[in-house]
Amino acid sequence: GVLTCFYITLLSRVGERVAASIRKELFATLLRQDVAFFDATRTGHLVSRLTNDIQEFKSSFKLVVSQGLRSAAQTIGCLVSLYFVSPKLTNLMCVVMPVLVGIGAYLGSYLRELSQKAQEQISKATCVADEALGNVRTVKAFAMEDLEIEFFSKEVDKSSNMNEILGFGIGIFQGLSNFTLNCTVLGTICVSGLLLAKEQLRAGDMMSFLVATQTVQRSLANMSITFGQ
Repeated sequence: GVLTCFYITLLSRVGERVAASIRKELFATLLRQDVAFFDATRTGHLVSRLTNDIQEFKSSFKLVVSQGLRSAAQTIGCLVSLYFVSPKLTNLMCVVMPVLVGIGAYLGSYLRELSQKAQEQISKATCVADEALGNVRTVKAFAMEDLEIEFFSKEVDKSSNMNEILGFGIGIFQGLSNFTLNCTVLGTICVSGLLLAKEQLRAGDMMSFLVATQTVQRSLANMSITFGQ
């Protein structure tokens, strides 16, 4: 209980300090830009970068540290125990797993790009709303309510479509992860059966190996999607 409290407190403190440092540096950098930069960039877009994007980074940072360390520790511990159970099966797994991790990391990076684009689109919609509401007197003076509503609706629809595509991509990733897990278990059973027939592996060791293999696979899948964020 004490260690858990210390871990959560430390992680929160580090995350908040990193986010605060980035926010300060970003604000200082923005203020040093030329006036032409502010003429070409909407104020709402810059404010969104200072608030929403930094908040998103802070959440991702905490998730990567917590989930990444946990998954890495589980993977290393299980691989060590697997080696003591069956060195042959472990060596075979060490050949297959890096390929699966590489594919998972690639898909995770693709999902990260989709997430960034969706976040940018949300920022654009926020900018449109900020500009319209901040200059509401001008909007009403020129009777541009319907036009601003149309602009905002288009940006929101684009954001919704991007998030739907992102959700579809995450679904594919999770589906492939489950399929890979089942294939790994099936392959382990086949190889273990051959070793059992040759009396090079005991039935109890095979069950232990299967359980540890599933743990390794889930940990690697979590690491792939976590570091891909």
